[in-house]
Amino acid sequence: MEEASAKDLWTVNRYLKEPVGDGGKSHIPTLRAKDNNGIVRVATMNKGKAEVLHKVFFPPKPTESTVPVGYQYPVPLPPPDIISKDQIRRHVRALSLYKASGPDGIPNIVLQKAIDIIKDYLDYIY
Repeated sequence: MEEASAKDLWTVNRYLKEPVGDGGKSHIPTLRAKDNNGIVRVATMNKGKAEVLHKVFFPPKPTESTVPVGYQYPVPLPPPDIISKDQIRRHVRALSLYKASGPDGIPNIVLQKAIDIIKDYLDYIY
């Protein structure tokens, strides 16, 4: 410890804070839950913990509906407006060029260049 650098001290701190062999990984503690008979069961293994969590977060479907009989639902919303090509162009133009791409993986600059090429092509044809 006396010869340790500042970086080594953080590593030592991590080892001292965490239980032996854990490596600082997060884990689910032992769970206690009542079964159908009211008996408290202790889940220490992953399979038992998973079963307890599944039972808590995904309870069985109710046998009877909780919706009152003859309930009047509100009028559904109208369908959304149709998205125009001009709206798409405006939004693509507003994108930051070198920011992270969306779920499709296409970089924003590629979308903007494609819009320019298509516009130039359509202007040339018409």
